[in-house]
Amino acid sequence: MSQYIEPDLVKNIAIDENDAATTSTKKVLIYGWDSDTPQKVRLKVNSDGEVLIAKQTLLQAAINFSTAADHTIVAADATNKIKIVSMRLTVAGETNLTFKRGTTAVSGAMDFGGTGEPKGMVDGGSVFNPILETNANEAFIITSSAAVQVSGWVRYFKEA
Repeated sequence: MSQYIEPDLVKNIAIDENDAATTSTKKVLIYGWDSDTPQKVRLKVNSDGEVLIAKQTLLQAAINFSTAADHTIVAADATNKIKIVSMRLTVAGETNLTFKRGTTAVSGAMDFGGTGEPKGMVDGGSVFNPILETNANEAFIITSSAAVQVSGWVRYFKEA
């Protein structure tokens, strides 16, 4: 679940200025925490120019199946959306994978593992720009068209 904290509650902030950009659009990555236990926070500037500090608890789920079927990777949550922020997977043979939110396909059947086809994928977003989002009470599902091993993981968070 997302939590927004006020900037004056952040006790420690470290600025990473090792970015190679030299223009005025240089991005600064800031990590902070609001307790004795460090936890990453993310900053976002809204349309009014206000800086929002979001603290997210990222969860991880395994991708591990070897049958031609629908596979629930992250179970539905009755009150929260599932927001996938990164995904990595590999396939051990030829299959077509389709990503779904509940029963709704959010991708077409993607070819993996055949001659000239990728053997896996890596995709990443952020807490402010997830790569895939379900509605509340919808699972994240991967459908495989063939009985081949598919392995990997997704990182996600839940938000009302």
